[in-house]
Amino acid sequence: MATRSKVDMMPPDDRAWLESEFVRRGFSQYEELAELLQERGYAIEKSSVHRAGQKLKKRLERIQAATEGARQIALIAPDDADNRSMAVMSMVQNDLYEIMENLEAVEEAASAGERLELLKDVSLSISRISRARVNQSRWADEINGKLAAEVKAAAIAGAQAEGLTPEQAERIGSAVASRVQIYLPDNGR
Repeated sequence: MATRSKVDMMPPDDRAWLESEFVRRGFSQYEELAELLQERGYAIEKSSVHRAGQKLKKRLERIQAATEGARQIALIAPDDADNRSMAVMSMVQNDLYEIMENLEAVEEAASAGERLELLKDVSLSISRISRARVNQSRWADEINGKLAAEVKAAAIAGAQAEGLTPEQAERIGSAVASRVQIYLPDNGR
């Protein structure tokens, strides 16, 4: 198994500083950054700094492209039922599942403390995604309830306007309302 890069093993504060320097310097001046890291007590070569900078640059480009794509989709195709959010949450859950499976491989290369930290991060991410899915489901139930009530009222009014009794109109309204629902993928319905 490949060893982790020296940049990846830096403490979070120092790694955050380095990443902000990558951005501030436009993903250039790697030799100068390597010298600054040496002044901070890190023996990291220019080539390692360059690889880390390029890795971050590609990640930021992917995020920027995904954000722009989502913005364009939202402009072109509004999504009142928020199906895109559900799809994104499903993709994130799949990624987290893969991370959990790969943690076993990390055990060989990482210390117990590093493994525990990774497990904590993954658990926290899963908790957040689960909470988001629960909130999404509650929101969908609320919207479906409001929609069903509006459809039922309209059906009752229409049935009564056609001369049906209030009881008949109520039955029709209830039947119509029971069939109205916003489709949300993976909501168990």
